[in-house]
Amino acid sequence: MKSPTAGFENRPLRVLFVRYSSLGDVVFSVDIARSLAERFPLWDLTWLVEAPYAPLVAAQSFVSRVIPWNRREGLGGFLRLIRRIRKEKFDLLVNLQGGDRATFLALASGVPLRYGDHRWLQWVFRQNLYWALGILQVSLFPRRGAYLEAPSVPLPEELEETGHPRIVVAVGASHPRKRWPEPRLRAYLEALRGEASLVLVGSGPEERGVGEALSRAVPGVLNLVDRLSLEGLVGTLARADLAVAGDTGPLHLARALGRPVLGLWGPTRLSEPYMATLDGEVSCPCPRRGCLDWSCTLPCMETIAVEDVLRETRRILGLRDLEAPGP
Repeated sequence: MKSPTAGFENRPLRVLFVRYSSLGDVVFSVDIARSLAERFPLWDLTWLVEAPYAPLVAAQSFVSRVIPWNRREGLGGFLRLIRRIRKEKFDLLVNLQGGDRATFLALASGVPLRYGDHRWLQWVFRQNLYWALGILQVSLFPRRGAYLEAPSVPLPEELEETGHPRIVVAVGASHPRKRWPEPRLRAYLEALRGEASLVLVGSGPEERGVGEALSRAVPGVLNLVDRLSLEGLVGTLARADLAVAGDTGPLHLARALGRPVLGLWGPTRLSEPYMATLDGEVSCPCPRRGCLDWSCTLPCMETIAVEDVLRETRRILGLRDLEAPGP
């Protein structure tokens, strides 16, 4: 079968790599972009990404340049973005973003060779993205081990070594049904006091409130919720002995950094090749787990037992198993 880049592999090619959101998807895509850069070292890769994630992408040594897009600039900003891309005269566009907006951007980009996927507008692309990556021998699933480079930034002084394993806990997630409830988080943290150095991360007013409540209830917990930049969050996770999180950005960042990860799953569940790269998982017992039904009223994350998460935590870290407290 003819390669989708026949004639291009062995000469310089200016490539625009499009994955601008969300954080977890950007992190997933780092491995794909890195694999392309490793396979085609003559390619010059520019990454289009939303402005908040630009420092993370810019820290990847294989990325030549970053084009940050500020969504807050609205339609005018989007049109200016297209004009900038057209001036760059890229040779190849690799669109991992999907969706109507990214497909329109690809069509308007002026790039002659476009790889992407769209259910109704596949004609916009020269080749289907997934077929092309398969021919190029680039896996859609992230490798086990580290593939994300952490930005070099100062970290909070409170992160000094304590002699205990450091557990970084993400207190929230993008949707309420993906969050482990605060009472269970509190019981989990209380059970590990004295055994581990406990750090809370997250962002936004709601998660900030949870972090404050947990740090008041459990003395000695380091609350960094809403105190870290994205680069600071990555640096903190890079120093974790274990990251515990639901389906949220910190979980994917920790896995990409090669850190041990314990995932908590309810309405979502990742594909098996990705799940196989995790060090542990605890899922809710609901038979519909992984349903992606945000209107479901059945008990979900709240049914994940503290003792099950503690058991996995201690197994991964090699800690002595103790009786877990309620609830």
